[in-house]
Amino acid sequence: MSYDEYTVLYYLGGKRTRKNCSTFAESLALAEIKAAELSRGEIDAAQFSGSDRLAYGQALETLRPVKVDLNSAALEYAQAQEILGGHSITEACRYFVRHHSEALTPKPVKDVFAEIIEKKTKAGLSDRYLEDLRYRLGAFSKSFVCEINQITPDQVELWLDALGLSARSHNNHLRALGTFFNFAKVRKYLSKDFDPLEGIMRRKEKAGRVTVFSAKELALLLGNASEKHPDYLPCLVLGAFTGLRQSEIVRLSWDDVEGTPGVVVAEADKTKTQTKRHIDIKPVLAKWLAVCPRQTPMVWPHSSHYLNEVRAENAEQVKVKWQKNGLRHTWVSCRLAETNDAAKVSAEAGNSPQILYSNYRELMTPAQAEAWFSVEPPGGGKVVSMQQSNTA
Repeated sequence: MSYDEYTVLYYLGGKRTRKNCSTFAESLALAEIKAAELSRGEIDAAQFSGSDRLAYGQALETLRPVKVDLNSAALEYAQAQEILGGHSITEACRYFVRHHSEALTPKPVKDVFAEIIEKKTKAGLSDRYLEDLRYRLGAFSKSFVCEINQITPDQVELWLDALGLSARSHNNHLRALGTFFNFAKVRKYLSKDFDPLEGIMRRKEKAGRVTVFSAKELALLLGNASEKHPDYLPCLVLGAFTGLRQSEIVRLSWDDVEGTPGVVVAEADKTKTQTKRHIDIKPVLAKWLAVCPRQTPMVWPHSSHYLNEVRAENAEQVKVKWQKNGLRHTWVSCRLAETNDAAKVSAEAGNSPQILYSNYRELMTPAQAEAWFSVEPPGGGKVVSMQQSNTA
């Protein structure tokens, strides 16, 4: 049987295509060509639509500069998406480059901590500042046993949250960590474009209620310190009868206390407000200073953290609830009640008259102020009785 025409059917661009051939040999050759394309996987290309062919061409052009074939690129992309769980591959690559740049020298956190302490010490910064850095950054370096460029903001935030800090302490930790990471950037241990504290917010610090001690409570604290914590006694005495902050007292030398007759001199570099202050030495303070031991040139020869421990132990032993900044608050309130001279007390305390009136006015009566400044050491004159009324 003979035919005038032979037809070969195949798909092109997603459409069924037919091609007529005049001879059987011609149609067979065409069919074999299409079959070969199918076996090589080229049939998909034959089925591309116009937009598919355009995208295919653009993909090839995109990959040409990096000399990667399309199949390899697609395979690596799929693997990366699986690893990243849908996160941006571009951002992941940028993160990798930031933390693995040849210009950086990755270093363990503990080594960076040792370096910053050494540098700050050589710079002559205060013992109190160095102690604060050791306390906050030391705990951080013990928790992060890794290279500094491996730390993420999420990890830092989780660490801070786990500490259960007050708003002020949280903010102080952030400040110390900021110093730490900036130091690492300068030393090229960390990329300058990366912020390990990104997204970690400072907390709003609530204004605390001003609380005071009674004269009876002061007598209990002083009596216990005299007997069991003699090295702490000068700090307690100065806090109660000069209104100096604890952070200021630990910076004082005995020469600051006794070098100028009649006054305690707090130099500007030892006060919170960076202003020099003179506080009169009242008779009660002079009597207590006479019985205070002098172990070293400094009033407090130990760390601030040890001072906090001793202070807490002292209060606990006599069952007195420690009031935050209570000694200073009580002294300011008593001086204001005693003198009714806001300008004088303002200069002694390092606060503005407006602060004195808004925070301290009428917290203590003149009678309570008199009782406060009558808490003398045994044998030194009038001593507040342990049985004294709470009105004092």
